This record gives sequence, structure tokens and C-alpha cells, in this order.
Amino acid sequence: MEKSMEKEVATRAAVPQKSMFQAARDKKRARRYHSRNFTLGYVKADNHYLSRAGLRGRKRWLLVALIVSVYCVVIGQLLITSVILGILRFKTGGSEYLRFESDGSAVLPRGADIAYAQVLGPVLGYFNESLTLSSHGYPVVLEAGNQRNVPTGDHVLNSSQAYFDAGTVRFAPFSNFSVGTAGERGLLFVNSSLVMLQAAAVKLKNMTATEAVTKEVVSAQIDLAVSSPLISVSSVLGASLQGSQVTVASKTIGVKGQVAINLDGRKGVGVRSLPTNLNEVIAELQSTVLKSQVLVPTSFKFAISYDKQFGVYPSTIKVNLHGNKDYALLRDLAGCFDNNAFVTLWVTQILLEAARQPLGPAPTNNQVLYALQAISSYHDNNHPMNDSILVFWPQAYNKTTGVWSCGPQNLAHLTKDYPKLAAYIQKVLDDLGLSSLWNKLQPVVEAISQSLLAFGIPADFDDTFVNIGLGAMLSKFSPPLFQAWNTNNSDFVQAIRALKKYAYRPFDGDLDSGTIDSRTYLFLHEYLSSLNTPGQQGAYVVTWVQNITEDIVYYESNYKMPFNMNNVDVTVCSNVLYGITAAILADLGGPQEWFDLDVQMIYQNTSDLIAWAISKNFSGRPDLALTYYPSRFNFYWFTSRILNLLTSAPKPLPFDAMDHALMGLSDSLRNYATPAIVQSFTFEGDLAYVDDFLGDADHNVFGKLEKRGEDRLSSTSMALNALFYTWTENGQFLSSTPAEVYQCIFAGSEWLMDNVLTGKYKPYNVVFSGSVKSTSDLPFFYPANILEYLNGTKLSPNCNTSCLSTDLLNAVNGIFNESDYQQQLKEKHFGEYTPQTFYGYNAPDNQFMPFWSSEPFTYASAMLALTQYRAHFNNLNDGGH
Repeated sequence: MEKSMEKEVATRAAVPQKSMFQAARDKKRARRYHSRNFTLGYVKADNHYLSRAGLRGRKRWLLVALIVSVYCVVIGQLLITSVILGILRFKTGGSEYLRFESDGSAVLPRGADIAYAQVLGPVLGYFNESLTLSSHGYPVVLEAGNQRNVPTGDHVLNSSQAYFDAGTVRFAPFSNFSVGTAGERGLLFVNSSLVMLQAAAVKLKNMTATEAVTKEVVSAQIDLAVSSPLISVSSVLGASLQGSQVTVASKTIGVKGQVAINLDGRKGVGVRSLPTNLNEVIAELQSTVLKSQVLVPTSFKFAISYDKQFGVYPSTIKVNLHGNKDYALLRDLAGCFDNNAFVTLWVTQILLEAARQPLGPAPTNNQVLYALQAISSYHDNNHPMNDSILVFWPQAYNKTTGVWSCGPQNLAHLTKDYPKLAAYIQKVLDDLGLSSLWNKLQPVVEAISQSLLAFGIPADFDDTFVNIGLGAMLSKFSPPLFQAWNTNNSDFVQAIRALKKYAYRPFDGDLDSGTIDSRTYLFLHEYLSSLNTPGQQGAYVVTWVQNITEDIVYYESNYKMPFNMNNVDVTVCSNVLYGITAAILADLGGPQEWFDLDVQMIYQNTSDLIAWAISKNFSGRPDLALTYYPSRFNFYWFTSRILNLLTSAPKPLPFDAMDHALMGLSDSLRNYATPAIVQSFTFEGDLAYVDDFLGDADHNVFGKLEKRGEDRLSSTSMALNALFYTWTENGQFLSSTPAEVYQCIFAGSEWLMDNVLTGKYKPYNVVFSGSVKSTSDLPFFYPANILEYLNGTKLSPNCNTSCLSTDLLNAVNGIFNESDYQQQLKEKHFGEYTPQTFYGYNAPDNQFMPFWSSEPFTYASAMLALTQYRAHFNNLNDGGH
């Protein structure tokens, strides 16, 4: 037995070892042989036939292909890296031939042999060093677009071709235009009246241009068709013709309103191209606003859709969260769609303002009709329907009290079920990885839910007179559209009567007319005290179409003033004055009848107040003076519209009060507002922009301040509009227009044109806000001489916060004695001292300010600014350029 086993082992050992492939093949053959054996029997199957074959068949080839591919990729990367290192010569200190600057530009320090390069900006050389471009005897051509035409028919050189030839940069196909050097002088030659210099992104750093000489420069507005007039670059843009000499400011030559060539003795000659066609930008802005109008109404469904009213332009309720990057994200993402009259009124007016400019884009008839249809639903149902008294939000009827009250519909829907809303917000924060923020947001959400009754406001003079101003504009724009407006506003004179009834008359001592919000009084105290003489009369525009007596009656119906008290907002004052001015000049309703002595007093006194507020920089308290409109640039433009109407109207003006307003507003806007606006511009080369505050107080993960400029588009647009309306009359710039105004208009308009449609900046704005931006804006902490509940129960001046209630009346009647007022400023009110310093809307205690933002408002404002820029591009008079 043992010998038999040894023999078997020896036999098996003698069998040669097979490869996995051979074993698999033999196994396959044995299986095939066995499958053909249909009779019972035994098929010899040695162990080496049945051994595991491992990786078999196509799998092996897939593995081989994968390994070969990896080897090819590695070898390819090595080759590419070797080529890069060999050409650019990267070393431990960087590359000898390529360097990236902090501004993102690439520098070739030692020259390069390049057949083709895409130029995305100016071609720059080193300071005080020559810039040499050569191509072995052939011209170096910089191609950046084709020649294009403008509506005037003039040819515009827009970087069509520029090449260097024998020390001169030439622009083809305009061979008669060249820039060269002659000793210490830079020579500029133009030999055609059809060429506007607007072109070519080329800067010659090696030029030492201290003067420029032109040959036959001809312009429709600036006739310099004389031989070789001297252009000095020692002063700024703006010009004075002295025979054949023109002195130009700011080292800039402007041709037909466009900054064409920058001359700098250190940097040479620079000509900047326009990357985008101005007409196309304006057309796209017009289309964007048109598409934003709500044409498909929807109803509210929690977390699915908002209640959207047909014909309105969108606006969103947001919160000015600022600080860390998480707050910035929430400020951007969080919002609630809001239906209101104000945004739709203003967007429509801005569109009409643009349409009255030369070549201005006009809104479609349907676009205006849809807006009018939406606006008509905001007439206060507690007044006769045709009297033009409007509310801010949609109204709902209270069957119990028989009173219509208004409020933010979507916000009310959201906060109706607070636990559901809180759970939803927590889930969203969890999904965003921001669950830690709920502890900070929870008090804000609770406060909004609990204070929703504060939004049950009455009608206001702001919407009312913006609507009247809209009617006046429509009367000149389109008679059919005016008729559509007039159908719902046939008795608008009732709004004038209401203005007289509810005006603030601080010298009367009456409870209803002589009492004002304690915050308003702090802002006005200096002004009113200076007027407080025996027998003094005065009347000023207020915000709400209600008084204290009516507030008490309607309090339980949720149709009441915030904090039960009227206030004075200088932006509302401007909007009311514009509506009155436009109505008079359009001869609406017979102004000789309704613009009586009392209305004239309100008009004149309010214009004086506006002028004073501008000259005093809002007494350092814009949060109180601009109660509902934090953006001072919006206010400047709203006010400049009044000035532009008055200056452009036929003279003499119909009423002395209008002449008085013209003088006061002209002085304040041109001598005080203009410097403030100009100083707000931030220049970056030839471009400039304006920031207000939104998005400018965020910090990154390293704690470094990051300015996001979320209201930059809107603020720049409104600043430009304010400058245009302040310094033009009947479409012409005034001869007294300062050089810095031109500079800001040119630089700001160019920046806006380059950036408004890029998506780089948010189109947000602060078109409206609540009166309380932080605890420092609560009226309870301000001096008052009326401190009682609406039922007449008086409170002790030493009350603490436990006495606070929504039916509290904390106000000032008449004029405070100066010493008494100063004493109260030193005392605590409800346990807190009076906030006397405004630290800005981005102050640490101003973390959760609610505001309304409207993207169509931003785009419409930008369209208006650029439309005016285009209109004045070929329309600057001799004195203004």
C-alpha cells in the first residue's frame, strides 16, 4: 500500500507544472469531453486539471489596458511639465519669463516669442521704461473688435485695429489718426470730423506727454476747426475756449462727452475701449425690468410659493445680517416676497423718466397698464375710491370692526404658525450646515412673529403723492394711459385736503396737529427752535394719513400708526413736493383752486426743511431724518427731481412758493449734496463707483473685512441720477457744472456700463425699511412731554421697561424749552439714556435691521442713468465741456 502511494506521488511529481492558462484550457477540454459522455461512467479528472485558474479571459486584458493607460498619463504629464519648466524656466524663486501680479495680470519680464496672444486688458509697460513690441519687420497688430456705428451716424473707433509702427501707435483703418512723440511733446493727430475717440485698450508707458497738439479736431459741440490749437493738460476736464486754445481739466481730453484720451506726463497716452455696447446694455436692462413684472399670479403655499399679485414689480423683505460669512450667506438667501404699491409706483416712474430722455427706451403700453391695474388695488378702502389716498400693502376687511387694514400678506402667512416656521428654518439651516445660527436667529423670528400687528398701518402720503406724480407724468407721456390712471384718481384733490388736515403744525399746540414722534423731534429740535418766535406759523408734510384721535378709534382694528404717532421723514417730504410740483406743472385738477395759501405754506415750509436737512447732513442722524429710507442716494435723487422740474419749467413759475423752493433746493443740492455725492465715489483708474452700506461689514474666516458691495449697482445708479438731475436744465448741462461732477459722471457711468449685467455684484438695494433699525431707534428712549396710554392713563417719567406697551403714547407736543430738553437728554427714559450718536447701519447693535430690496428698481435706475449718459454723450454744450 505504501509503495503504491509512493508510486502515485512520484507519478504526480513527474507531471510538469502547468501555467494558469494551460490549466484553464485543459479544464475546459475535460468539461467538454465529459458533457459528451451520455452514459454512466468515470472521467479521469486529475487535480492539476481542477486547480484554480485565477484571473481568466477578458478580465486580464482589461487590467493590462488600465495599467498601460496609467503609464501613458504619467508619461504625458511628465512631458508637459518638462516643456513648461524648460520654456518658462521655473525655479525655486519662480519663473524667469512669467510672473503673475496681485491684480491678476501676467508679466513677461524677459520678453517672449509669441505668435498670437489674447489681450484682455490694456497693454502696459514699466514705469519710465520703453515698451518694445517687434515682429521681424512686420507691424504688431492688436485686434480687439470691429468698427461700429452709433445712432448719430458717427464712426466710433472701438479697438478695431491698433499697431505699433516706428514709435507711433496707429489705428487702422483710420490711418489719419496717430499718436507719436516729438522730443518732450506728445503728438495727437486727427484729420476727420467723423471719428470719435473712444477706442483701443492701449497705454504707452514710455511717453512723456506734457502737451498734445491736434490737427483739425472737429466736433458737433466743440468746434475747434482751427490749425493746431494747443491743448494743455495741466488742469481738469471742463473747458474754456480762448481763441484757438482750450484748457482741459484732469489730464483728460473729452470728445462729445466721452472720456477719450488720458494724458499723463508720467504714464503717457492711454485710450480705453468700451468692452460692451452702451445701446445693448440699455436694451438688456429694459428687457430685464420688463421680464420681472409679475404676469402669472400665484397664491401662498408654505415653502412652495408666495402670494404674487398680477402687475407688480417684485420686492423682497430681507434682514441686514452682517458680520461673519454665515450671516452674509443668510442675508443673501433669506427673504420673503412682498406685494406693495411703493416699488411698482417707483419702477414705473423711473421707466417714464428714462423714456423722456433723447432716444430713451419707452415701456410698453401693457407694461404700464398692468402696473396701473395693480396700483389701483392699493386705494384705501376706508376712503372714497377715487380720492388717490393709497396704502402701502394690500388690505383685508375686518367684518367685526368694519375697517380695512393692510399688512404684508406673505409675512403674515409665514408667521401665522410660528412652530411650523421655526421648524422649517431650523431644517434649512441644518441643510446649509449653519445650525449653530438658530440660537441667534430665533429671537429675531419670534420678534417678527409677535410684532406683526405693528405692520397694520393706515394710508400714507408717500404712496399717495408718488401716485399723483405718476399721473402727472402720464398726462404728458400718453393721453390713453393718463385716462386709465384718471379713472381711479378723478378726485385726487381729496388727497390735497388730507395733506392740510394732517400736516404737522408744531407752533399750534393742538394735540393732533402739534404733536410728533419723539425721534422726529430730536432731529428737528434745532431747526424748530430757531423758528420759535411769537406768532410763528408753520406746517410740514407728515408720513401717515391719520392723527392721534383717529389712532385711538382704529387701534383695535389694527389700522393705526406705528407707535401711535405720526412722524416727519424728509424723503416722504420730497416725494410729496414732487407730486405737488408735477401736478401743478401738468395743470391737474385746476391748481389755481387747490394750491391755496395753506397748501403753499406747507409746500414752502417743507422745502425749507428739506434744504436745511441737506445742509446739516441730517443733523448727524440719518436714521431719524430718513425714517423709512436709509439710502441717502435715493433721497438725493428724489429731491433733485423737484429741482429739475422747477429749473426746466417755463418761467415765470405759477406761484411764489415754487420760486422759493427753487432757490432753496438749488443751493442745498448744488452746494451741499453734490460735494457729499462726489466724495462718495471710489475711483479705480478711469472708473468709479459708489457704495452705501449693504454687504460692506462682513468678515472672512480670518477676521478680515470683506466689502461685497451688494448695493453698489443701485447706489452708483442713484448717485449718477442725482448729479444729472441737479446739474441739467432742459437736457443741457449748466455752464457752472463743476469739473468733478463731469469726472464722476464719466467714470461712474463707464463703471456701471461695464458691471451692471456681469453678475459680479448683487442688484440689491435698501429701497425701504422700518423706522426701527436697532434698539437705538426705539422712541421710548427719547425725551417726551406726552407720556401716557391711549386710554389717558399717564405714566411717571421714571418708568422702566415693564411699563412699555403697544398702546403707549410717547411724543412731543409743541416746542421744548431748550434747557428742559437738554436736561432730559441727560436723563434715562425707561431705564435707558437717549442715543445721541448714530454709528451706522452696520453697527454691532444694528444686526437685524429689516429692509425691502427690489432688483427691478436697481436695473431701472441703472437704465435711467445710462440713458442720460447716452443722451448727453453728444449733447454737452460749449459751456459745460
